[in-house]
Amino acid sequence: MTDITASEPIDYKIVDNLLHPKDLKSLQDLLLNPDFPWYYNPGINYDKEASKDPYIFQFTHTFYDKFNFLSSYSEAILPLLSAIDPVALVRVKANLNTISPTHVEGGYHTDYDDFECITGVFYLNTNNGYTKFINGEIIESIENRLLLFPSKFLHTGATQTDTSARVVININFFERK
Repeated sequence: MTDITASEPIDYKIVDNLLHPKDLKSLQDLLLNPDFPWYYNPGINYDKEASKDPYIFQFTHTFYDKFNFLSSYSEAILPLLSAIDPVALVRVKANLNTISPTHVEGGYHTDYDDFECITGVFYLNTNNGYTKFINGEIIESIENRLLLFPSKFLHTGATQTDTSARVVININFFERK
């Protein structure tokens, strides 16, 4: 795990209004459509077992993993990838959390410890869910916002209480130097 402690600052960057409104709407229309194929995961972190907490689960859709585009919908994320301009992708996965009566944090985790890559969290819709770093800093879920940080930093997502769904696209990639 990372050597970052709870008291250290986290090096992150926020880019608001990342996508052109037309591209954002197209992505929202696709991922928020009742016919879009979401897949149930009984936990939020891949390295953890299913929680006994009935609110710790999510739906996911993997666009890219292990050097391959896996989804027939992968073309829809091309404007997002173009805006980020990665040198190489590691994984691109959409996460959907359903409404909960209180904010539920999924548990601190790192996306990758084995190599130095970047995690991007793209917020598809505005809600009162959030991303939280181990030092307590909270990034609000605001539509069309991209949060970038080193993948080794401990972070967690939190469910929302004000909308039926919180959708983020998690992009792990190598950046251009």
